[in-house]
Amino acid sequence: MSGKSKRADIPLYLCDEHNEAFYYWYKARVDGYIKKPTDIFHIDAHSDMCCADKFKKSLYFNSSDERKVLNYYKEFSQNDLKICNFILPGVLVGLIKNIYLIHPLWREYKYQRKTRQTISTVFGEGIHLRYGIVPDESVQLAFPDMKSYNSCICNIAETPTRREVILDIDLDYFACRDSISNIHHFDLKITKEQYQQKKAFGQDKRLKFAGLQFKFFKKKENFFVRVSKTPVKEMVHLPDKQQINTEIDRVVKQLVQKKISPQIITICRSCFSGYCPKEYYGYIESNLTGKLKDVFPIIN
Repeated sequence: MSGKSKRADIPLYLCDEHNEAFYYWYKARVDGYIKKPTDIFHIDAHSDMCCADKFKKSLYFNSSDERKVLNYYKEFSQNDLKICNFILPGVLVGLIKNIYLIHPLWREYKYQRKTRQTISTVFGEGIHLRYGIVPDESVQLAFPDMKSYNSCICNIAETPTRREVILDIDLDYFACRDSISNIHHFDLKITKEQYQQKKAFGQDKRLKFAGLQFKFFKKKENFFVRVSKTPVKEMVHLPDKQQINTEIDRVVKQLVQKKISPQIITICRSCFSGYCPKEYYGYIESNLTGKLKDVFPIIN
């Protein structure tokens, strides 16, 4: 892999959780890097294709003030989008044309080409979303913002060639913990009386249906209960550094060989959610960004 791409500089943005990527895609359009609906290469251990029912604020915001536009979509990505449903809104606002869901080999998914789908909002207000409505004249008034798209499940070797793309990568593609509920908990401060009644609380037969665990403890002069979900079977892919480096090389080599031209690159750490374990994401990020900068004219 020698020589950099001949296209203009490519912005690369790092985000802690994946819903933030939507903001950077919109910023790339405002900054002139994305000039038309563009295919997305979503390189991830998960599809992130969940369908939101509604948003608190409209997906659409019009203003001649670029700063107001960017502030609006920064807040929207943080407050209205989740880490599993940020891709399809990109279709509605005209950022994304077709979707390539590129999963790692360890997922053992088979190539799957989906039929053409639609997405729209009721009366085009950008709040109540509808999916899969057949486009025809009879629904045009009710869903004037309807967009169509194709999506495909594949691995990196099965992607098309010579495409301009939004290159979107989640570090959990390289190392992943799906059973993140096992590592999440929160502590509630309780009274001394509640602490003393912990045995009776634990005997409540209704608790087994809650799917929660409770651990009581004392810290200095205060009392707490730690609430966590009942542990599930660990589902992890935790390769060694050599395996990670091999897979990074394979992904970047395929992008170069297929003459892929990223318009923007977003990389998600998935560090707060825990999908990429904390002991991995720093190493993967450093090596991945280094390899990408070797072959693309990236600016930060």
